[in-house]
Amino acid sequence: MIVFMMAQLDGSVVAVANPVIAADLGVGASALSWTFSSYLLVMAMIIVPAGDLVDRVGPRRAFQIGVAMFTLASIACGCAASWVLLVCARAVQGAGGALLLASSVGVLRLCFSPGRFERIFGMVAGLAAVAFASGPLVGAALVSWPGWRSVFLINVPLGIAASGLAAVAIPRASARVRRRLDLVGLALLGLGTGALVWGVTAAGGSSWAVPEVLWPIVCGIALVVLFVVYERRHAVRPLVPSEAWRAPDVVVAAAVLVCYAFILFGLVFAITLQGQVDGASPLALSVVLLPLCASITVAGPTAGWATQRWGPRPVILMGFTFAAAGSCVLGVVPNLRLSPVSALVLTVAGAGLAGVQVASNTLLVMGFDEQRSGFAGALAGLVTQVGGACGVAVVGSVAGASGPSTLRVTVVIMCVVLILGSTVTGPVHAHLTRKMVMSSHAPRA
Repeated sequence: MIVFMMAQLDGSVVAVANPVIAADLGVGASALSWTFSSYLLVMAMIIVPAGDLVDRVGPRRAFQIGVAMFTLASIACGCAASWVLLVCARAVQGAGGALLLASSVGVLRLCFSPGRFERIFGMVAGLAAVAFASGPLVGAALVSWPGWRSVFLINVPLGIAASGLAAVAIPRASARVRRRLDLVGLALLGLGTGALVWGVTAAGGSSWAVPEVLWPIVCGIALVVLFVVYERRHAVRPLVPSEAWRAPDVVVAAAVLVCYAFILFGLVFAITLQGQVDGASPLALSVVLLPLCASITVAGPTAGWATQRWGPRPVILMGFTFAAAGSCVLGVVPNLRLSPVSALVLTVAGAGLAGVQVASNTLLVMGFDEQRSGFAGALAGLVTQVGGACGVAVVGSVAGASGPSTLRVTVVIMCVVLILGSTVTGPVHAHLTRKMVMSSHAPRA
């Protein structure tokens, strides 16, 4: 669990260290943005091929490879003497993080019986969200005392410990299914998602209409559409199983995950920007976000149990309702500071988002058999990355246009996304609910 959190944490913790890194390495803000973008871009482009690798070599071996890559890249980041070396090391970190996220579902399925998988998966999903939200707090603490290099080097002892535990705690999987590699599908999806994330990330600091933002987004969408057409009509050994296209549950779960990530990433970013406008310190902002992190951590396992008992649809709808209620009240809070009102509001919103994340992740994962656990984990990670990048980009654009009213405008946008997410949840079928309830009584192999 700690290693999966580590991969998510590195996506947000570096943002706090960027100003110190810029001063130490002597680079400008535009060049420094690559320390974040290189990690996010490589993860988005590599995560689906990483999922295919997991299905070929097994979750245990893929996890060990991912831990090794991530740990060695963290050492390189911490020892980097120039901006170029740091960006290259961050790209390798993104590849290692993609392997860790893609192997997460398979590792959990190997370690836990079907009845316990949903609850443990809910806990891990909640901790991943907490890792992202707590990134600014961890980054501020590390940068202020040991220095910016400790942001990366702290991963080293965790990676070494994870490698040792993986060798003894993760069982070996059964023989994997051998099949031809869908190179065309991998290229189309990798390049498409990479271009889409590139454009959306660039939009956060400029207008959406400029060519360097608009063209990558258009090309990314076109490549993803080509991928869907190719997979459904021309691929001999498709990357996406044919049954997935016929299962609305997978499509609905992916759409809900995009909405969830858009809301969580965007809300945390909006709170951070609004706090800066109100004059709050990074430590004070981290304290304000603490109820959100704690709520997600506590509500994750409960959401897993509720999903297993009642199915994903009621949990998702209830989660969206809680998140909408919390977000609306948050928009009228006069000043962002830790108070009983803000703590209650963020606790309610966090509990709702935890329910949405756990139920939609479970819905998506249960749409694939165990032999495709790697692809299921990769798909969940991919749509989360895309949704989060869109949320941060939209909030960044809102901040440039709205100034002091950033949080209130963001709340309106979040409520619209919540309504869309609740609407697409309608087609979720009851057969998957029965499948999950039956799996909870299945004996462990």
